[in-house]
Amino acid sequence: MSCHTLLKTCIVAVDEAVKKAVSVILPIARDTLIRDGSHSPTAVLHTMNGAIPVLMTFQDTTQRRDQVEQVKTMAVEENAYAVSAITCAKVVDYRSNEFEETLVIATTVRGLSPYIVTQNFFRDSLGEIKHFSDPVEGEDAWVLGQMLIFPDWDMNS
Repeated sequence: MSCHTLLKTCIVAVDEAVKKAVSVILPIARDTLIRDGSHSPTAVLHTMNGAIPVLMTFQDTTQRRDQVEQVKTMAVEENAYAVSAITCAKVVDYRSNEFEETLVIATTVRGLSPYIVTQNFFRDSLGEIKHFSDPVEGEDAWVLGQMLIFPDWDMNS
């Protein structure tokens, strides 16, 4: 087997592993959102030994920056091949005050393009989540304000 074939096989395996992991994470994130009414930003480090969830508890932009840096360091230390950030985004049309709320799983993958999955959700008049649209993935899933975490893999690989 040539080096090119081996590399291509490894890239496909990583890509499939990430997609499979996100397919497991999404229903858990939906359940959390339904139960709590929101989803705290969470990072998931994808390693060969499994997933490592990291709850992010920042209160302001300085804490957010510091926690993202901590996650990036952990990703390198744990030899993660990908990092998912699970967040909720609220996109407001300020002309009409209408908005959409979206559950976002944005995954950076070592050596590959990011993989994004979004799923809009809708609340009833009491603010309870009652309905989810179909998930959207790939290029159509970009949402303004989503969190992507890019560890310094190249510097340590």
